[in-house]
Amino acid sequence: MAGRLVMFTGLPGTGKSVLAEYAARFIECSLLSKDTIEASLWRSDVGSEQNSGWASYEVMTTLAECQLRLGQSVVLDSVATHERIRSTWRDMALKHGASFVAIECVCTDEMLHRTRLSQRSRNIPGWYEIDWSQVAATRNRYEPCVDQRLVLNAITPLDDNLNALRDYLSGAQ
Repeated sequence: MAGRLVMFTGLPGTGKSVLAEYAARFIECSLLSKDTIEASLWRSDVGSEQNSGWASYEVMTTLAECQLRLGQSVVLDSVATHERIRSTWRDMALKHGASFVAIECVCTDEMLHRTRLSQRSRNIPGWYEIDWSQVAATRNRYEPCVDQRLVLNAITPLDDNLNALRDYLSGAQ
């Protein structure tokens, strides 16, 4: 049986990581987080001046492809700001006969979004907490997601989003 590539995309502070962790547990597969990978590069003295962000996407993509080649599923947790990143993952899933499942996380209440961001602590060694100005800059660069997808809004209670995610993943084969 072919695996699934489950992509979480959306601005920082919209709940991607919590939902991606839940998804990986639910479908019992690996979780690859761009921020965790980039933080490990930083700890190894590969910084933004060496394009650690793009390098992180390359590592994520390579590791995801290894999982798909084995017929296993993988969950990707990343802003995935640009369509070219998402299309690479979509094409890779197709190449390996895996289903491509897209989940976009949003927060339609700016005050709630700011509050979520200011209160979060990701606890990723070597990583920093993003501030609102960085979210605004990312939003200006964020290219619309063109995939058929489940959109989860952070204004919705977490349990309701988890239920919607579980139902969506149960139907996405």
